[in-house]
Amino acid sequence: MITAEELLRRYAAGERDFTGVNLRNVDLRNVNLAGSKFIDANFTNANLSRANFDYGFLRQTILEGVDLREAHVAEVDLSGANLKGANLQNAFLLGAGLIEANLEGANLERTNLVEANLEGAYVRGSSIHEA
Repeated sequence: MITAEELLRRYAAGERDFTGVNLRNVDLRNVNLAGSKFIDANFTNANLSRANFDYGFLRQTILEGVDLREAHVAEVDLSGANLKGANLQNAFLLGAGLIEANLEGANLERTNLVEANLEGAYVRGSSIHEA
């Protein structure tokens, strides 16, 4: 497991591949991690509100119970990601790839899903409402 400080230090130094990292319960509110690769990472119960992950990879990542309110996740590959119970309220997922993602019980109220690919995604119990 790495700390938020270590992750941000490595990102600032130019590192973008964080495959397999464990960031469970981490607080990364308002951070810019655009273009990063978090394949098979674990963000369970993390606070990622207003964070920027645009143009990155979150494939097969555990995002169960995360707070992604108002986050930027545009053009991000979230294929096979576990977003069960995640709060994506007002998040920006324009063009995101959510192929076979688990969105069970996720809060998708006022989430921008324009051009997002939800093919095979599991959305049972999710709340998807516009403002």
